[in-house]
Amino acid sequence: MLDSILHALRWVFLLRVPLLTATAAFVVIPWLALGKMRSLLGSLLDVTPVGMGLITASGIFCAWTSLVAAWVVNVNGPARFGFDFGVAGSLPAYWFVASGLFPSFLLIAAAYHSRRWGERQAGGLIAGILGGALVAAGIGWATLRIYRDFLSTGPAPAVVGSWLTGFSSNITAGYVVDGHAHPSHLLAAVLFAVFLAVYFGLGALKWLLGRQNTGIPTLVYVLLLITLACWLLGETAFFLDRYGVPVLFILAVLLVIGFLSPWTDHRFRTHTIAREKAPFPEDVLLATGADRVVLVAASGGGIQSAAWTARVLTGLELKFREAGQPNVFAKAVRLISSVSGGSVGAMYFSSLYQPGGTIPAKPEEVEQAWHYAAQSSLENVARGIVYGDFLRLLSLFAWWIDGRGRALERSFLRSPELARKLTAKLSDWFAGTLAGDRPSNIFNATLVETGDRLLFSTSHFHADDPDANPQGRPVPTARWEFHSFRPGHDVSIATAARLSASFPYVSPAARPDIGGPFHPELHVVDGGYYDNDGMASLVEWLDQGLRMLHSKGQLNRIRKVMVLMIHGLPDTVQAGSPQGQKRLGWPFQAIAPLEAVLAVRSAAQRANDELLIRLLKERWTEKVEIQALPVDFSSDPRESPPLSWHLATAQKNAIQGDWDRQGNMIFHQVQRFLS
Repeated sequence: MLDSILHALRWVFLLRVPLLTATAAFVVIPWLALGKMRSLLGSLLDVTPVGMGLITASGIFCAWTSLVAAWVVNVNGPARFGFDFGVAGSLPAYWFVASGLFPSFLLIAAAYHSRRWGERQAGGLIAGILGGALVAAGIGWATLRIYRDFLSTGPAPAVVGSWLTGFSSNITAGYVVDGHAHPSHLLAAVLFAVFLAVYFGLGALKWLLGRQNTGIPTLVYVLLLITLACWLLGETAFFLDRYGVPVLFILAVLLVIGFLSPWTDHRFRTHTIAREKAPFPEDVLLATGADRVVLVAASGGGIQSAAWTARVLTGLELKFREAGQPNVFAKAVRLISSVSGGSVGAMYFSSLYQPGGTIPAKPEEVEQAWHYAAQSSLENVARGIVYGDFLRLLSLFAWWIDGRGRALERSFLRSPELARKLTAKLSDWFAGTLAGDRPSNIFNATLVETGDRLLFSTSHFHADDPDANPQGRPVPTARWEFHSFRPGHDVSIATAARLSASFPYVSPAARPDIGGPFHPELHVVDGGYYDNDGMASLVEWLDQGLRMLHSKGQLNRIRKVMVLMIHGLPDTVQAGSPQGQKRLGWPFQAIAPLEAVLAVRSAAQRANDELLIRLLKERWTEKVEIQALPVDFSSDPRESPPLSWHLATAQKNAIQGDWDRQGNMIFHQVQRFLS
């Protein structure tokens, strides 16, 4: 009995790579995407009928890879490891057919999710599965035909075997039989060559089509990466297990080298500029000459916050137009302090501003801003991981290859005209901000090593502000502005928004490309680590602006301030008292830290926002009237909002529907304020 158990355990150990590949691809991913990690992984399962076909084909190919990798270990076990698996030497064709059923759970999960959230037709999804299976069958038939007609019966086994026999028999054990390369390795080589053709072909498709999204589902890229890992790790394990060297040791060595290598670090692009004067808060407050101004705080929360922020801001401008007051709201907005996904929505709204402080006259051009914000960027990120990040990791020195961060940034450039606007530098917006043609933007980020705020802004705080501290001692603000943090350098608008939205693990922590790879620099991540609502920067900016106006005797020029607090995530407090969950053991302990971070980003910080606003009101009572208007996305709080860069059709409809319900009420409140 004990011998049987030990035999089974050794069998599982030697087959661990193909077994883990199949388990991760076809069980773990759909289980997590439909369960507790739906907010992060659920978007993987939202596919079109054509996308379902591509997932089917790539899933079947991944299953075949696991099958062939397991067969190589099984049939060569006696020669390589002195361990008889009791498996026949041939690989029956019907095993390929049977293994093609491995992705069934994954396909069912994708069909269920796409039917519910993507609102796809069941018939189209089934047709996609059948079409993908036919494509995979065609590729499999061609692969076996090449193997049987040209390799297994041709000179290749003898040629390869002759080359391998030049090495020690200890090395070639399990590779060569009677002077010929074992057929299992030849089949694996053909299948791997086909995989590489697909891998690099899909990678080149974007450049061939010349458009943002190619229609390839993100899940296809995930399956490609898992399949590639199976090939590399499976072959490495087959070679090293004979000598008792664990694959994890090799991975640990590579990770250490990668950690020590500056070339593998992620960097964001900077531009060298002359020292240009940016407007200060008081300049921006007075720029339009109006005594009533609107300030906006746009919170983080992935693509949902991006879409909700853009929907609210564009929706208000359009409702003012319907009331015969075009550009009234747009000119009243003097500051947008944004974080994470909110920064992306704020970026698209801010890109609408034209000389004179106007917004495009055509409603469809205004609407386009929120459609851009709701457009998926997940395919670009996945392509950046599977190609850019992976090749950088393999080479350790290819620092010039762009990774997922740059891929996300490029995805924001939805059209040539938009690319022209968003590749402009922050300093290019200084003049328009000072003239009152556009609001000031603060894209809030966080420094990893210090935990301080890093602001990418188009207006600057006063470095010397004696009124902030009458005692003359330095005031710890935990705040840096990029232009003063790295004088003489600037970033583009798209880069600033991307850095503000660098939440793990979709977008990486990045450092400026100043001074080369060996130059020490701090890393920048999502602003939500410090303040997920953008209120800390907004309150500090407004307080300094009002104090400066007061010191100059001009405070009477600003009578009222409205703070629009745009929250892309539902208010959990309004959902009632929190309910406990039945979770036991170490799995919960493994995810609890990350879950707490995600929860604190909304619950605790909203309470802090209310405190900041209340203190600000008390400070300026009887001098300036300050109002706060929360604008919350009010979907069912039991549904997990997506924290990735993809919205399903139902989720887009929910955002539009929520604005349809709330829009008139919010508009009338803002209109009364500005009247």
